[in-house]
Parts: sequence; C-alpha cells; structure tokens
Amino acid sequence: MTAIAIRSREAWDHLWLQTIAYNWRDDCKINSTNDLYKAFERLNVWNIEKTTDCGKDIIKFLAFKNDETSTFLSVSYKESSASFDVYTAFAGINSWRGLTGELTIKIPPHDTKTEDQPQVLADYITLGLYFPFGMEFNSPYDSDRHTEGSESTKGITLSKAINLSPARSEGHQLSQEGDRGGAQGLDDDYKWLQFVPRLTAYNWSLEDDDRIKHDTNLADCTNLLRNTRYEIPKGLTIKLKEADKPPRNEDGSWNMDAYASNIGLEVQASPRRKEFRAIALADLNATRANEPFTCS
Repeated sequence: MTAIAIRSREAWDHLWLQTIAYNWRDDCKINSTNDLYKAFERLNVWNIEKTTDCGKDIIKFLAFKNDETSTFLSVSYKESSASFDVYTAFAGINSWRGLTGELTIKIPPHDTKTEDQPQVLADYITLGLYFPFGMEFNSPYDSDRHTEGSESTKGITLSKAINLSPARSEGHQLSQEGDRGGAQGLDDDYKWLQFVPRLTAYNWSLEDDDRIKHDTNLADCTNLLRNTRYEIPKGLTIKLKEADKPPRNEDGSWNMDAYASNIGLEVQASPRRKEFRAIALADLNATRANEPFTCS
C-alpha cells in the first residue's frame, strides 16, 4: 500500500472514509484512540505520532517528519452514538441520525500586551490552526526541513487548502435532505474564520476575572456569542484553551504545536445488516461528518 502523509483537507477526507471502512470489517474494531492509531498505521499514514496530553491519548499530525514542533492538528477517539436508519435507506434522504463532533482550539494568551495585540492577531490568523486543514503544507515530505526549497516552522509557507469561493455552490441544492457541504458548508467555514479573530479580540477586552478560562466550552460563553452574533453549528461542541506563547517568536519561527487544534473524531458503527453497509458509507460521506463545521 502506498504510504501517505495527511496534510490537506482532501487527504483528511480520504483517510476518514478509509478508517470507517476499516472499522466496518468484521475483524477490525476501533474503540479507543490507540485503536485509531493502529488503524492509521495499517492505512500507512506516515506523519503521525501517538502521545498524551493532560493524561488523554492523542494522535499528532506533523507537517514535517520526526518534528513534534510541527504538529498542526491532533485527533482523539470520540465514542459515537450515531445510528443509520435502514428503513429510510434509498428513500431520498440521508439516513444517518445523531452525528456530533468536537473541536478544541487554542487562542493567544490573555496577557498579551495591548501594543502587541494587532501583530499577534495577524500572526494568529496567518497560522490559521483554529481551522483544521484550512491550510496546506506543500513541501516534499521526504526532504530535510532545513534544506533549500523545503519548509520549516521558521520560514514556513502556508497556502489555502480549499478554495472558499461560494460561487461554486451558490444556487445549487445538495442531492438529498441531510447531506452537508455545498453553500451551507462554505457559510459555516466562513462564519468560523470570521468569528475566531473577533473572539480573540473580545477576550483581550475582558478583565482577568472575566476572560475565557482554560478548557472553556464555547456554548457557556453566552455574552461572547451574543455580542459577536455567532451561532455554534448544530451537533458541534467547541472547547477553548489558552496557548502559553504567542503564535510567532521574535526570530520569526512559528509555534505550531502550541496552537494545534484537536478533533474528537467519531468512528461510527456499521449497520448490523451487511447489505446496508455500502449505502451507509455513501450517506456518511455525504454528511462530511469528519469536518467540524458540517456536523448534523
């Protein structure tokens, strides 16, 4: 099997479907982050490392081989209660019910000096790790990260991994009720990209007693949500943590690992009746349930 490095949204989508198909085999079951890591290994993913964070098992995705400082995302297993309704299969609607997602992002330190806040915010937006797979790392994976022509956390070149142009989907409806993506998915992406910088600025405006605390559930930040008019997508839990350093150091290097988001990845169980597994996978693909802002 060809080895792959997951460093773009397209690759992430493909890996997720392969992971679900792997889990639906009779001899392979994923019930933990460790099982998920073994599945990624079996699928020959190169740029991963398994570690722990605050006692929780996580899988790190690295932009550069054997370099933990280049972590741009981590993933952990999340138990799924979603189910596939076989009685509505092939009936013109998506038959998955109860899909949820979880995303944890890092925001810049609250004690950032007022005069430094515009530059820190600009660096935070440029790094963009609060939007998983919104950026793509284009260097040849086997090249040394310090050689000419390769990228590193010091001189990294970031490029958009997806064209967020609503013109592609405007005016078009998706094929079945319950499918996600298209214009709605792009809207949710845009809303998040516009909201997080405002969230950061809002948090800086608060006194220390009122600021966002470590591991805060965004749903509990009622004043913030009201004042920014942001609506959390249905089925998505968003948690906020404070990074312990700015996005960029004085020497120009990026603190990628300090700002890497975490996705709580649901691995849905297959329908018990095997004859429905193919349509169940097709419907699951149409939900884009591995993308945080297209949960249903």
